[in-house]
Amino acid sequence: MFTSYITEQAAKISNNTLEGEPIEVGALLSNNGWFDPLVQYEASLHFATDAPGYEQLQNDTILAKNQSFFGACGCKEHLLSQYSECSYNTGVEFRLTGDEARSTLPTLGALADSGLKILVWAGDADIK
Repeated sequence: MFTSYITEQAAKISNNTLEGEPIEVGALLSNNGWFDPLVQYEASLHFATDAPGYEQLQNDTILAKNQSFFGACGCKEHLLSQYSECSYNTGVEFRLTGDEARSTLPTLGALADSGLKILVWAGDADIK
């Protein structure tokens, strides 16, 4: 999260360990944020199966295929092993680009603990 970087740099400027103009972050807003892939991939599958107020969003065939999240060499296992056991080449390619799914919950938690005002919201008007 760039917000933590900005606040860290502002603290260094205030402590005279970095030259620059500090930026004061007053709040953090996130719409449909991506915070933790292990939580959100699984939640998406459950939501597609039985979306409150919308019923099932995907057909049974698609939902069955998405159950691979939980199976051997599925998404969950890939994320936990960082792609190292099931597909080494895939893992290397992701790591080289920096495009790995990773949790930002520790960073978000630290920002919340610092007293920063945080608003996270999500909508469902675009489902159907």
